[in-house]
Amino acid sequence: MDDGRRLSAAGSTDKAEMPVTWEEMFFGSENFPPNDRKRLQSVWELFHSELNFLQRQLLVLRNVYKEPLKKCQVEGCLLTVEPDLLFGNLDQLCRISRRFCQSFLTLLKEVTDQGLDLRYNTTHMIVKLFEKFSRGPSTISAYQAYCINYKATMEYLGSIRQREERFTEFERVCLADQRCERLQLEDLLISPLQRITRLPILLKEIYRFTEDEEDKAKVEKVIETMNENLRSIDDSVQWLHNFERLQQLQNQVVWPSIGDLEPRSYIPEFLKVALSRQFCENLLAHPRRKLIHEGHLEFVENGRITDCYAFLFNDMFLLTKTKKCAIKSKKAGAGTIKQEHYVVQKQPVPLDSCVFCDAESNEASSSAALRHAFVIIHLTRYYQVVSICTLQAASKEEKDLWIDKFQESIENYESIQLKDMLKCTPLFQAFRCNSHSKLPSAVGTRQHSLH
Repeated sequence: MDDGRRLSAAGSTDKAEMPVTWEEMFFGSENFPPNDRKRLQSVWELFHSELNFLQRQLLVLRNVYKEPLKKCQVEGCLLTVEPDLLFGNLDQLCRISRRFCQSFLTLLKEVTDQGLDLRYNTTHMIVKLFEKFSRGPSTISAYQAYCINYKATMEYLGSIRQREERFTEFERVCLADQRCERLQLEDLLISPLQRITRLPILLKEIYRFTEDEEDKAKVEKVIETMNENLRSIDDSVQWLHNFERLQQLQNQVVWPSIGDLEPRSYIPEFLKVALSRQFCENLLAHPRRKLIHEGHLEFVENGRITDCYAFLFNDMFLLTKTKKCAIKSKKAGAGTIKQEHYVVQKQPVPLDSCVFCDAESNEASSSAALRHAFVIIHLTRYYQVVSICTLQAASKEEKDLWIDKFQESIENYESIQLKDMLKCTPLFQAFRCNSHSKLPSAVGTRQHSLH
């Protein structure tokens, strides 16, 4: 089979699976050394797997699920289902994958035109292919957007399955299409995540069987660029999941008022309304705050042990007590449901103003013996000790994990400026309306001085 026929057979990227093998594409390679043959096979696998991804997953999602769904909606069915929420930027991914395949075939012609003398040197082709893939303004950002929205997509899919019986029937009809090959909708939706993470693995196989040192260095650089892109995607996904958790906690953490914390304090009448809540109740979900670790601990106080729930952030440690509160369900006829809340027990401990230590006790006979314990000492900026927390974990492994996370967080401590956010809170506005004109600026100055 000559080059023209081979490229023509491979060029129909939207219609059929590859009709030729890697040996037919790289004609005459049967006499090459084993490593060259394996390299060409790895290059072919890179393209063939992308073509399968496009035909068997992306186009199936679009042609078997998304387009029929939109057609149903034109006819007045399944109008409550949002295709954009369910399929995200699927069309953009289809265009990217098709462009990848087309670029491969264009560059492949240059390789095959070189003949057998260079044993089909594919390094230049790989470099050029991934330069287009990585440097494209929308390629990596498109995968990034899909990966970031994937969790929300799966939650949305679960919700419409619960409330829309007709959608479940629609899925059964789609699944019966032979193009699905028995793959469920969730199997297809996760495929872009699987594909983007597989690319460096395929490139490493090409690198493994490349012998020339200069060529190896070029392929290695491509792999490093792809890994950097993946780290960027992973960081974005982790940031989003972390921020979603912070938003959830902001609604669940209960901050006792100053009146509850210090009942003996005298509060002037004009401040009682403003100080009935805490300024910090809407400041937990800061874009730069990270939740490092959380979990159940035992709080040792006055010889008693009480259960508590602790949160370690990248700037502070927060000790709370769990409490279940009844709230009205948003679902019609569901009545009330119990949701867990976290009542703050101690003043948050800034990580730049604390000392922690292992408090394991070997005095098993003592009534005050501690097991799997550690201590957190809170200091002011003047090194005055203002509080001490003695905490016990369920096991030595769990205690060691807490200590490791503390060490990591203190080493990577990041000061979070809350001054500007504070001025946007409803409580601050109420304070401003109910106090003298100089008071808000004083509060802002004090907030700034703490950092």
